[in-house]
Amino acid sequence: AAAEAAARHGEVFASPEAIAYLTKMGSVRGDWKSNVNDGLPTRLAVRGERFFFPKEEYAPCRGIGLPCEGEKLLRHFDDFDSSELNWLKRMISLYVHPVVVSEEHESSSHVKHETDYDRNVAAAELRNVYTCFISPKIDYNLTGDEEKDQKLFHRLNDIMTITTRHLDRAQGHLRQFILDDKGVVLIFTFGLRGSTFPNMIAQRAIPLTFTIVQSLQDELGIKVSAGATFEKAYCGVVGGVNRHEFAVLGPAVNLAARLMSPKHNSDVILVDKNVRLLTSQIFFRPLPAVMAKGYADPVPIFQPMKISSDQQGSRWGHAKKKFVGRASEIKQSMHVAKEMALNSVTSKFLFVSAPSGTGKSSLMVQATETVRAMVKKMKKRVIVTRYISNEGDSRIPFSLFRSIFKDLLRQIKHDDEGSVASSREGSTKGRINVERPVDFEIDKEWDSLSLQSHSTKSSIMSTDATRFRFICEELNAPPEFAEVVGKRLLGLKSTAAPSTASKPPDLDKILNFIADAFIRCTKHADLVLLALDDVHWMDEMSWKVVQAIFERSENVLTFCGSRPPSTNHLAVDEKFWSELHGAYKEEGRYMEINLGLFSEIDAQEMIAYHLDISVDKIDGSFLRNVFTSSGGMPHYLSYVLETIKRNDLTVELDNGLIGLKSSESAESKLGFKSVNDLLLYRLDALDSSVRTTLHLAAVLGTEFDLLDAALTYEEMFDVIDSDRFQSAMELCAHFDVAEKEGILEQVLSSTEHDQDEFG
Repeated sequence: AAAEAAARHGEVFASPEAIAYLTKMGSVRGDWKSNVNDGLPTRLAVRGERFFFPKEEYAPCRGIGLPCEGEKLLRHFDDFDSSELNWLKRMISLYVHPVVVSEEHESSSHVKHETDYDRNVAAAELRNVYTCFISPKIDYNLTGDEEKDQKLFHRLNDIMTITTRHLDRAQGHLRQFILDDKGVVLIFTFGLRGSTFPNMIAQRAIPLTFTIVQSLQDELGIKVSAGATFEKAYCGVVGGVNRHEFAVLGPAVNLAARLMSPKHNSDVILVDKNVRLLTSQIFFRPLPAVMAKGYADPVPIFQPMKISSDQQGSRWGHAKKKFVGRASEIKQSMHVAKEMALNSVTSKFLFVSAPSGTGKSSLMVQATETVRAMVKKMKKRVIVTRYISNEGDSRIPFSLFRSIFKDLLRQIKHDDEGSVASSREGSTKGRINVERPVDFEIDKEWDSLSLQSHSTKSSIMSTDATRFRFICEELNAPPEFAEVVGKRLLGLKSTAAPSTASKPPDLDKILNFIADAFIRCTKHADLVLLALDDVHWMDEMSWKVVQAIFERSENVLTFCGSRPPSTNHLAVDEKFWSELHGAYKEEGRYMEINLGLFSEIDAQEMIAYHLDISVDKIDGSFLRNVFTSSGGMPHYLSYVLETIKRNDLTVELDNGLIGLKSSESAESKLGFKSVNDLLLYRLDALDSSVRTTLHLAAVLGTEFDLLDAALTYEEMFDVIDSDRFQSAMELCAHFDVAEKEGILEQVLSSTEHDQDEFG
């Protein structure tokens, strides 16, 4: 920084540390020694004159014969062919911002008529940008000892490698990796061209910030502080004619740097209010406001808190006593599970593929609980564990198994506690025969089962770490597994004393250990149902563990739900995916269910269920109109029927059947051109204050906390302190109306903060 400040236009200065290295590579003319002793930078060149002369082995441009002085570069490059120029362009592009590189590629295919100045002006713009400053806490001072300094350079390279690895997965932009008066600083952004996405803050920016911070801590043992903001900023080229670069400038960028600084930050992540308001899926802890340059008033800041794995698992739905449609699909899953529970010798894989809105998740929930109830009625031991992946999981290795493994430990613990009278001798496969099996006739008994959605928390006792250590010992796992896998990956506390001498295990060993531990924990059960929804978001390493479990185990039924793979890429190994559809399918170990639209018969059954009437009482035109309006999509069909029921739109017709009040003839329509019109009618019928609250909810996202909504509501309507209680009660009343209408669903969270969550 001091060398940069000393250099004027056309000059090159070097810091004392740089001079110490340059003197080993060549000779420096002038009184550079006194400058080094005084800690001052030294001038190396000014316009056409230079004062540094490298040794022959360090001479520049020797690879491609570039002129060292006196000769015009452009004239020399005229002798290059196109392949050499393209190679040089690729090399230079490594040091240029990705946005500039992409623009250069786009403009290279046509003739440029505008000047560089005009092009730079056109590229400049104001954009909403997420800017994050990350400061690794390391000693970055050069010592002059070549061995120690080389370790520092390797450490800086490792930091760069880890950061860019995660940025590439999330498709963010690394703005700078620099050393200045603030120390070592990494700056990355979202929101520039090529890095703007839906739900960008909640699904990419904040999860990526967590991931980088955690990876630097886990892989390199480096603590960091981070500051992030989201606001309009200038994006474009800055600097003089002969020296300019792409930059992001604005008060919010300066604020992010200050939130990172030690004055405000003690090794945590801090964000401004804009990031918080756009990220309702994550809990934020409010902190005292700070004064910042460019802001007249104190700036509110917040610390984002990670979502626990228990909260992730709570998104799994509840089974219904009366489930309409999909009978053949549920029976298919039951037949597979029954066969495995009675005499399974190999694991099986059941894959459900369905477009959005066709009821995939509802089927997964219903089939999972039906299989659980059936196997228990057969007096067989069953373990069910389930998980719903999200977009953020695709960028986190082994994201699935932090939740699954902890859930598995708790369920086994719970089962062990309740099986005092169980037999001590297992079957030939090592499973426990508690009672004599009972036959179950699926076609006759499947719809009479008593269903109950089980929580992932099967026991209130906290012995996960103890059980994990026992598994490590039984599998002869190295000591570092308890620390790396147990504590850092699975989040178990007090797994073992940290080991500083041993090297962390590689990914393949972690993969094999998790698969072996899963099989070891579940080998006593007659059936293990591994239910995984939205696996199109599942990360590659989790897929590899699922593959290993499928190939090695004997009693695991992997039950996966996904959007169609043809339009939603799966991170599964291509060879394994091919084997599933080839050899494993021929052996009967792989089955696939493709969900389509409801038939008219399914729609008729749903009408009868929602309106509480018999099937033979439904008028034919009523059925056709409802079916046509919903397009056969179960999700939309439910909306249509809820609206009809809530607004009492049905009437007994002259023929004694149930139809719509608006019916004037057998060919009359429902009264709405589309489902969207129907939903608009439903919303228009609400009070204006409720509709305003719903607009607020739409801005907050598909899920949000009541606290977030209340704070935003106060800010929108400038609520004074004396009216805050009344304002909160009004907001709750509006949400109650929306919940009764079925527009919002309230989820009571059992977290330490005891917040209500809506979705």
